[in-house]
Amino acid sequence: MGSKQCAKCGEVVDEAKAFCPGCGNAFVEEEKRTTVSDFDMSNETVRLGNSMYNQLLSDMGLSISKAPNKGEAADAEPKAPEPAVQPPVRSADVSFTRKKWLIRATFAVLGLLFVLALVLLVILFLLWQRFA
Repeated sequence: MGSKQCAKCGEVVDEAKAFCPGCGNAFVEEEKRTTVSDFDMSNETVRLGNSMYNQLLSDMGLSISKAPNKGEAADAEPKAPEPAVQPPVRSADVSFTRKKWLIRATFAVLGLLFVLALVLLVILFLLWQRFA
């Protein structure tokens, strides 16, 4: 491949490069557009349909354009939010979940011991065959 010299900084650059790595000078002229795009003809505006928020409201049967009547709002007294009431935790529930986790942990330990025993058996079998 050939090389060319940058007219701006004088660095020798590979011919395939479009820009000089030293100074950023462009070796190729930028193409100019001769036609006007549809976006430019639309005066740079984007027309959107219903937004996701409006679509969500319409799916729920609501609308932003429907405002409540002023008479209804004056007649109704503001309601205080009701506190969230959680049922009390029974000790039987707690002991059941503890038992459940204890059983799971027991099975996990037994499973690990089983895998360890299998590995030991395989190692012993291989050693037995090697020295027999």
